Parts: sequence; structure tokens; C-alpha cells
Amino acid sequence: MRLATFNLWNNKDTWSIRKNVIIEEIINLKADIIALQEVQNHQDAGWIKQTC
Repeated sequence: MRLATFNLWNNKDTWSIRKNVIIEEIINLKADIIALQEVQNHQDAGWIKQTC
């Protein structure tokens, strides 16, 4: 089983760029479980879930 954690909050100004990088990494890791920390917007968490 593979587990990955991501702390999402860093800089709101670069979120549109970073979220695509995070998605790529999640897909590449092929993790069974993803834990998202410091989610500022539930829509972003939903977007990540739908995309992966």
C-alpha cells in the first residue's frame, strides 16, 4: 500500500500553477491513499479528487 501526503497551502498567488504540479505528482506516485493538509478551499480538494 502506498500513502502520500501533501501540504497544499503555501502561496495563494501560485496556486493555479502548483495545483497542476501536485496533480501530476499524485498521478505519478500511483498512491492508494492521498492525505491533503491545509486545504484552504474545499472546491480545490474536490478538483484534485476528480482529476486524479
